[in-house]
Amino acid sequence: SNVKTQRLYYSMTSASMAPEFALWCRALLAAAVAASLLEEVHARRGPRKEINPHWRLATVRDQPDLQRPSGTNLSISSAIPVFANGESYIALLQPFDSSLWEELLAIEHYCVSPGGKRSRVEKWGGESALPQKSYMAWHCAWPVEEQEGDCHTVILEEAAGNTTISMGSIRACQNSNTTAGSGPFAMAACVMPARELPGEIQDSGFLELPQWLEYYTIHGVDQFVIYVFSNSPLERHATLAIARPYMKTGLATVVEVKSSRYSLHIGDAQNFILNDCLYRIRHRARWLLPALTPDEYLHFGEQLEGSKFPAALDTRMAPWGDNVHSMLLDRYRFWHPRDPEAIKITSELREPQIASLCPKYVVRPHLVQLLFVHWPTSVAPGMVAVAVDYTDMVVNDYRRIANDTSENVTDNILIGEAGHMARQLWHRYKGLLKWTNTQHRFAVNTASASAVHDGQLECLFEQP
Repeated sequence: SNVKTQRLYYSMTSASMAPEFALWCRALLAAAVAASLLEEVHARRGPRKEINPHWRLATVRDQPDLQRPSGTNLSISSAIPVFANGESYIALLQPFDSSLWEELLAIEHYCVSPGGKRSRVEKWGGESALPQKSYMAWHCAWPVEEQEGDCHTVILEEAAGNTTISMGSIRACQNSNTTAGSGPFAMAACVMPARELPGEIQDSGFLELPQWLEYYTIHGVDQFVIYVFSNSPLERHATLAIARPYMKTGLATVVEVKSSRYSLHIGDAQNFILNDCLYRIRHRARWLLPALTPDEYLHFGEQLEGSKFPAALDTRMAPWGDNVHSMLLDRYRFWHPRDPEAIKITSELREPQIASLCPKYVVRPHLVQLLFVHWPTSVAPGMVAVAVDYTDMVVNDYRRIANDTSENVTDNILIGEAGHMARQLWHRYKGLLKWTNTQHRFAVNTASASAVHDGQLECLFEQP
C-alpha cells in the first residue's frame, strides 16, 4: 500500500483460543480485512460507489438557507418525507435555539407543495419543559396524491401582514425501494459510524460494531439505520464493510451524510443522527433504540438466548396502557475484557452499583417528536416515560479498563450467550475471507480517527 498512515497490528492463531472465540475472531478479522481492502481500492483508484442503491435509505446534503423577510436566515439540517402508516408530512430539522424558537413561534409559516397545496407548519421542540433540547422540527402536511417519487420540493413561506413571502425551497428525499422494505418493523436501531483511536484498541468501534449488530439481531432488532459520513472516508469504508452482510439480507439500510455541517469530528453528530433517524423510521417501527452505542448491551431479567426485546418491552409497558412513549434504563459499567479481541459480553467484572449517569432509553417513535442522547425532548401530549427498575431491565456498558485494584463484583449475566453469538457471526461473515491454518495478521487504519470517543454525560441537572 502507498497509503502513509498509522496502523495497528494484531496477531493471533486460532489454536490458542477456545473454539467459540476463534470463530468470533475469524468473523471479526474478515470484516476488518474487508474494510482494509476497500480503503486500498479507494486510495489507488479514487472514490467508489460501493453502496448498493437498494441499501441506501437516504443521502443527507446541505440545504440552501431560507431567507426570512427580516433579513435573517434559517438553516435546515435535514428534510425527511414521512409517508407511512397513514401519515403524510415532511419533517424539517434544525438545531434548537431558544430565542429563535420564541421568535418563530409568534409567526405563521406555511409549506407549499409543487401541486399548490398550502399547509400551516406545525412546530415542535420548545413547547415542553424537558431539558437538554438539541433540535426543533417543522412538520409540513403533504398531499397524499403527491407522495409518488423519492424526492419532494417544499416551498416555505412566512406570513407578513395580510400576505405571505416565500423564503425559498427545501428538497426532502428518501429511497422508497430499499431491500429492507418499508416495514413495519418490531424494533429498529440508529447506528453511528464505527471509529477507532490510535492506541485505544479496547474502545475500537471496528471490533465492537459486528458483535453489537449480531447481539441485537438475535434479540429482535429487525432494522438498523446505519449512518456514514462522506468526509470521514476511513470510518465510512469500515462501517460499510461491517454492515454489508446485514444490508444484503434487508436487516440494515444506510444514510450517507454529505453535509459540510457535520462529520464524526464536526458538529453535534450524535444528536443530529438520532433525530434524523427518528423521522426516517417514524411510523415504520414499534420500538426504536435511538442512542445506544456499540459498547452498550440491553438485557432483562428472564432473558434467554433467543428472547426478543420488543415482546419484553410490550410486557413491561402493559401496566401503563398505551400512553408510554419511552422506557428509561439505568446502566451498569463493566470492565472491558482483559483480551481486547474477546467478545464484550464475556467480561464478568463490573462496578458494584448502578452508574451515576444519565439514563439510556427505548422509545416508541410515533409518540415523540425530538430526541436527546438520554431522553426525548418533545413528546405527544398525555404520554409518559417509565423508569424501569434496574433489577428487571438494564444496560451493560462495557467501557471501563480492567484494574485489579478497583472495587468490582462478578456478574456473568450475559456470558452464556457469547458462544452462540460467535457462531452466528462466523456464519454471517465467513464468505468475506478464506482461511488457512497459518498465523494471520490484519491492519486497521486509524490515521483519520482523531476525535475523542463519545463519553457519557454526567447528569448535572435533575433528571425528568
